[in-house]
Order: sequence, then C-alpha cells, then structure tokens
Amino acid sequence: RSEVKGETFEFNTAALSEIMDMYHQERINILLCIGAVIRNGQDESHMYSAISKEMSTAIMEADLERKLIEQYKTLCRSIVPKNMTRPQGEKWANHCVEEQAAILDLLFLIFYYHSCQPAILLSLARLFQQNSFGIKQLCHNLLSETGRQAVARIGDLCAFILIEGFKLEDLLQEDKDAKKHALLHHRAMDGLQSELSSWGALPQHASVLLAWATVLCRAEQLQLSDFEYQQHAQRAYALDVFEQLNKVLDQNWANDGPNAVGYKSKLKTLLSIVFVSFDIWPLLASQQQPLVSLYCKIFDENPPLCDQFWSLDYNIPPYRQLLDTLTLQFPASFDPLLSVLTSLCVDADSAWNIFHFLGNLSTLSTEITDQDVAAGGWVNMELDPGQSDDESDDENSSAAAANRGATRSKQLVARRAFRVSGHLAVREGDHGHLVSIGTQRHLAVWRISYSAWPLMLNAIDDFLALLTSYRRIDPLRIRQAANSVRVILSLLERLLERGPRLGEALLEHLEQHLPPTQQ
Repeated sequence: RSEVKGETFEFNTAALSEIMDMYHQERINILLCIGAVIRNGQDESHMYSAISKEMSTAIMEADLERKLIEQYKTLCRSIVPKNMTRPQGEKWANHCVEEQAAILDLLFLIFYYHSCQPAILLSLARLFQQNSFGIKQLCHNLLSETGRQAVARIGDLCAFILIEGFKLEDLLQEDKDAKKHALLHHRAMDGLQSELSSWGALPQHASVLLAWATVLCRAEQLQLSDFEYQQHAQRAYALDVFEQLNKVLDQNWANDGPNAVGYKSKLKTLLSIVFVSFDIWPLLASQQQPLVSLYCKIFDENPPLCDQFWSLDYNIPPYRQLLDTLTLQFPASFDPLLSVLTSLCVDADSAWNIFHFLGNLSTLSTEITDQDVAAGGWVNMELDPGQSDDESDDENSSAAAANRGATRSKQLVARRAFRVSGHLAVREGDHGHLVSIGTQRHLAVWRISYSAWPLMLNAIDDFLALLTSYRRIDPLRIRQAANSVRVILSLLERLLERGPRLGEALLEHLEQHLPPTQQ
C-alpha cells in the first residue's frame, strides 16, 4: 500500500451508465431464467424437464412467492436516489418499472402452475388497488415512452394474476367437484367481495370484475353464497371489458411472449365460464364483434390451445358454447362462425375437423323481421317454458344448444317453402325455434341438415354477380358481400395451407352436394 501513489480519479459518466444498465438487466435476466426453469419443468417433452422440475421445486421451497411480492412492494414505493443526475434518474425509473413487470410476469407463472392461497389473493388485490394497478409510480414523471408501456403492462399483469388466483377452471367442473374450490370456503371470499365492490374506475378492473362475477354466480348455483353478482358484470361491460382484452392481446408480450399461452389459456377459461354463467344471447346482442375478435385472437396461430380445443374442449359443451351459438346463427350471421373456425385451424388435423364440421351442419338460421314476429307469420305454438323441446337431441349438438338458448321463445313451423341460397331451402312443415337476440334482431333456427360448402360457393357467385350487374346496388350491400367473401377466402387459404390434400376432398364434396346445373 505504501508504494501506491495517489492518482486523481476521473469520474466516467458513460461507464457508470453502462454499469447501471448491466446491473438492472442482470436482475431481470435472473427472473427470466427462473421463469424458464419453471416452464421447462412442466414440459415433459423438454430435454431438461427432470432437472428443471427438481430446480423449480427447490426454488419454490425457498419461499420465492413471498420474496417476489415483498420485492414488488419495495419497488412500488421506491424513489430515485438523491445523488443521481436527471439522465441517471430517468434510466433508474425505467429500470424500476421494467423489473416490476418482470416480477409480476413470474408471479403469474407461479400461480398458473401452483395454487394461490385465498389470503394471499386478497392481499394482492388490496396491494394492486392501492397502487392503482401500477399507475401510481413515484417516478412517473421520469419515465420514457418505453417506461410508460411497462406501466401499462404492469396493470394488465395485475389483472391476469388476480384472475389466475380465482382458479376459474375448477369452477367449470361438475358441482360435486366445484364445491371443493378453496376460495368458496374461505373468509377471504367476504374480503374480496368488500374490496371489489368499490372497483370500476380503471380499465384494468374490467376483466377482474367479470371474472369475480362468474365466481359469485357459480357460488350461488352451488348454494354456497348469495352475493349479488350482476352488478359486477354490469360494471365490467360498462368498462368495455372485451375491447380492453382485445387491446391487451394486441401487445407483443401477451401475444408472443414466453407466457403468452398461459395468458391466452386464462382468457379462454374466462370466456367459457362467462358463457356458462350468463345468458349468451343478450351478451352477443351487444358484444358480439369484440367477443368474437377476442376469441379469434386467443386461438389464432396457437397450436397448444387449438389442439386442446379439438381434442378436449370440443367434447365439453361449456368450452364450445360460443362455437355452437355462432353455428345456430349461421348463415344469417355469416362471418363470425367462419372467422372463429379460421382461428382454430393450425395443422392438417384441425383443417380436416373444420372441413367435416362445415359439411355436416344440423341447424340453419334465417332472419325474421319485427313485422313477422308481430304478425305471428310462422308461429305454430307457444313453447312450454318448463320443458325442453326435443329432449332426444344429442346434448352436445348445436340443435340441443338451440333448445337451451330459446326456451323462453316460440316454436316455429314453416307454412310455406322458401329458398335460402342456391338449392338450399326451408321446406313447408320444417320446424325450428324463434330466437330473439336483444330486442331488434330475431332469427328462425330451423332443424335442417346440410353442408355449408355449397352455400359459401353461392356467396362467392352472388358477389361476382353484384360486381357485374348493371343495376344500381346499395354500396353497403356490396361491402357486406365483399367482407363475407374475404372471410370465406381466408378460411379456404388457411385450410388448404394446413391441409394440402383437402382440396381434392372439397371438390369431391361439392360435386356430391351441388345440383347438376352448378357442377
């Protein structure tokens, strides 16, 4: 030491800035690595699954969940160190919110694979609300555009964590199993009801309120609670919950990030229990466009969820209720069903499933005007509200879903034959149900077996006829026809791309179902 000569130390601002970047990035990388270990441990096909599972167990036993929550609380309350310059403070502030988002991302993953204790769920709900779902950042004035995007992500992640904590998939089970749901028997149920009753001011509240409404509805069905749930659902709708969730899935982290399948899986479960808890017809009357758009974004180009749908969900009515209901509206509402099916096509197997599905439809819908309804044009008899019509229908079929959705409506019989499209017609004496979607729209859902493929071909022919017609045609009609053709062609493109051999089968199918004049 005596030999060391005193030298002047020159403060290097650029080097210090790089050191700050490396330090904060290292903290985030550690969180990302832990997330990768947890995911790999759950994936039995991964080459390091066994060792990752062992490491994951050791990490969880080290009280990781509590430590992450404590670190998140610390970061939420942190202020910029006083000795920093303005540029350094801005850098520190952005690192702070990015680390908060990384912590919440990892917390979601932990609760996705492990249960969240009701008491912890209640404490998180209070914590997130106190911090306004990430908006109340003490360093907010120093954030860059990237930092503000991280704050928005924090709010969405808070909502995802709470929804995951509700474990909605357990409530979709049979009653005897659903009654075992831990949250329904915990005093935290009262605390959550009290906490969430005052929510409704922030966009991030919307999805949590909707999920909580389904929990309360299911608890009432199981006779375990009598909390009012409709008010929570109404506040969620007032916040445009489905539009909000569409915006979330437009973000890269929710659409392509490492936990994207988990986020989309949770939204799939949320929609499934919404359809089970609430009457789907009024919901579609006011929310069909954003609902269908959200459903498509959940499944589109998502092989794990699409495989799960065709192998498992398709055979469970609650999980395929939207598909069944859109099938009931087809072809009166043409585009929604085809858009959903396009999103559900990811490989050759799903392409063939869709081909056979559209080739064997059992219901056909036509529009009925208010004047027809008032005049009782095709009404044959009142449907007994206390008895389901045609109980011999397959419980999983679209026809059965039509009966369940129309038990407060009327049974129909066609007193005259009329053409729907091409050679497809409703015959005199055919039976169906009158379904009212809201107060303005009415559908006659006829029990008719047919193939949708010739009908789609007719839609393309009709559009081409409109384009070559010399008559003056309403531009709105042309736009609607063009949009339907676009949806048809998008479906065909996806099917032929994923199932190359399907083209020959489609041509053969059309030859069998088209009249000779069209062949």
